[in-house]
Amino acid sequence: MLLTAMLLNLTACVKTPEENIVTDKSKGLSEENIIPKEKDGKEKQLNIPEHWKETITRKDGFITVEADDDISIGNIYNTPVYAYKIRKMDRKLLENLCSYFAEGSSLYEDPGMTKEELIAEKEKMTAGIGNWGSYDANYMASMVGSVENLIKNADEKRTEPKEIKAELRIPLKNGMEWIGKSWCNATHKRTWNNWYFETDKNIGFTARVAKGRKVDPVIRAISYDNEIGSTTAFAYRQGTFIDERELNLEWELEHAFQYGNEEYLSYLSENMEHVTDENFTEKDAVKMAKSVLKELSITGMDVGDCVKAIGNTDSESWAGVGTDDTQVSSGYAVYFSVKAGDVVGYPLTLASKQYENLAETVYAPSFITEGIRMIVTKEGIQLFEWTDISKKTDVIAENTKLLTFDEIKEKLADHLLYAQIANLGGISPEGFANIYTVKNVQLRAANINAYNKPKRSWLVPVWVFDVEGKMQHKTGKEITTENIGPETVVLNAIDGGFIQVQRR
Repeated sequence: MLLTAMLLNLTACVKTPEENIVTDKSKGLSEENIIPKEKDGKEKQLNIPEHWKETITRKDGFITVEADDDISIGNIYNTPVYAYKIRKMDRKLLENLCSYFAEGSSLYEDPGMTKEELIAEKEKMTAGIGNWGSYDANYMASMVGSVENLIKNADEKRTEPKEIKAELRIPLKNGMEWIGKSWCNATHKRTWNNWYFETDKNIGFTARVAKGRKVDPVIRAISYDNEIGSTTAFAYRQGTFIDERELNLEWELEHAFQYGNEEYLSYLSENMEHVTDENFTEKDAVKMAKSVLKELSITGMDVGDCVKAIGNTDSESWAGVGTDDTQVSSGYAVYFSVKAGDVVGYPLTLASKQYENLAETVYAPSFITEGIRMIVTKEGIQLFEWTDISKKTDVIAENTKLLTFDEIKEKLADHLLYAQIANLGGISPEGFANIYTVKNVQLRAANINAYNKPKRSWLVPVWVFDVEGKMQHKTGKEITTENIGPETVVLNAIDGGFIQVQRR
């Protein structure tokens, strides 16, 4: 506890690193980094090993990076830089998306939850079912109190559906937003994208699709507003699903911090492994997902990942997947992102940490890389989530010179050093040791600040390192160890600068 308090509360000045660091966070591309487009099939020579086995240290063991990982990147010829601006959710775009997913059915105003439904959620909370099993008593008491306040004003029965048009209006809460959490039932982790803002501006949209199901699908939209801090997004969701990527992150956090949710995560892992549909393959899922993009005329995107998913099509339980009487079904989550030459975009994840006062080049774009996640089953699309909807406005460079892998791995170690020095807040690093284990390495593309245009972004090639960290502190003969947890480090492949989400 003392160690944690030291890390969180001290705010002294950060010691200046010995290396001379460029601190301009939106520097333009230098001429030496802009190279002609490769047309003759000459692959970039980045010296990427097929297997990376190495130990890198900084400050006499204050930072240790341990790598023993296979790396599969593929052939890289061109790594352009594109300029993007965020789109606004205009009426035409909203109408087209709603019309596609409603498939001729009408839209109606979300009626909210009935007393009976809220009481059922309260009972799951108090019993610690599903996701609710990982919270302490004080937090759960506040959550239960919030639900009890909702129950007082809830309707006994569902009100008559009120048909609405697909047009932006004042944002409305939905699901767990009513108790101050993110709009995501499968896990309780915060998301970068928000769907609700307290404002009188017409920038939101929430509706149900009249499908006549036990739980009708919900449609949500939000439009960009610089003052409020919203970015443009659209979602169609039927039921509640969780995919392997989300579940793996849940396990990493559980192992690091021991939240006490192992029983529920084991249940999800067992279902992820055994609930399957042999007549619906990963290939079928990708084909179905690509056909949706084609029908919506969404271009310039490619598959970044495809993983298994499980869920309930007729449940939106706040406790998570498999916490009521509905059947668990399986499918796949297909992740799409914009493409830049031979690399696919990478939207920053929840494991991408934020820091202040880093003594290195830091990029914090006003919006992150545009992406689409679809969860598909044999029955069709269960989730379509399109975030940070943006438009390419310019080609900054048709190809760029990248740092070699030997150079970028040193930048990784440097960043981890600067991050932990910042965390110590001026305390001497003597007696501390931070050990990071590399779990995965990717070459992708991500947004950085556009040069001299703070409201726009550049899509640049990046290295993505997934690491797990532990901190040790030695006082005399006693050594205490604390898990730092999983972290995703995203570095500009051109200059090695660190990329994080802009604080809103």
